[in-house]
Amino acid sequence: MEVRKSLTSLHTPDTEKTYELSALIDVDSFFYAILDNDSNVAKIDHVNFAIRLALDQYPKLKSAKIAVANRYFTLVPEVDYAKESLVDYVQHILGPSSQGQYVYQADHVEEAGLFVCYAIPKHLYQYCFGLPSIPILRHQVSTLLSQINRRTSRNVIHVSRNDARIIIIAHVEGQICLANTFESKSPVTTLYYISLIQEHIGVDKQDVEIEFSGTLLPGDETERLVSRYFPKLRYSPSSLKMDDQLLENSSAYFPLQSVSLCV
Repeated sequence: MEVRKSLTSLHTPDTEKTYELSALIDVDSFFYAILDNDSNVAKIDHVNFAIRLALDQYPKLKSAKIAVANRYFTLVPEVDYAKESLVDYVQHILGPSSQGQYVYQADHVEEAGLFVCYAIPKHLYQYCFGLPSIPILRHQVSTLLSQINRRTSRNVIHVSRNDARIIIIAHVEGQICLANTFESKSPVTTLYYISLIQEHIGVDKQDVEIEFSGTLLPGDETERLVSRYFPKLRYSPSSLKMDDQLLENSSAYFPLQSVSLCV
């Protein structure tokens, strides 16, 4: 994965302000943003795990929110969830050779009536808890589920892209039907998976909204292709406030919008 250069706001850090870290962990690196109390972005970056985060300018780091972006998760309805079965829920995705390599967690997404059960590689887990502020850790799917349920009760297929991976969540008549990840390196592949999910949930193309987030941006080829087949297309709102310099260069960091709302 390419490690992108740091983008720092023109604003000098205010030593009197408190700041918050929002980050999205990927396989070997993560996106992060430093936000002030008003959700203004002071710094935004993408680093690998060999690099120490440059947080010395922000001594008053009051909290950290970190979302895990991987495919090692499953959804369990509230009524079926049993804490003692957490490892079993996820183990079949990882395989028998994974014993001892992962830490297991479950996020309760009350709005959706679900638990997101997932595995985090131990070295990533240790990295997160080595940060200056003890993080609130959730899976990226949990953050997306929370946002979708706060906003809509309609038929929505939410598509979020991080580099070459997309997350698709189907929301039908107030209920989450499925959430899954797919490898997708082209707009054609993304359209294929959206169409596959649309057929699976049995909702007509005219009656379903496609909602994009992450690095799926207005005016790109994916939008042009998908909108030819699905007339209702919109973009997930972002809570991040960036100055013009950051906004022009920040398309690679848009997945952070889900992390900033993860709690």
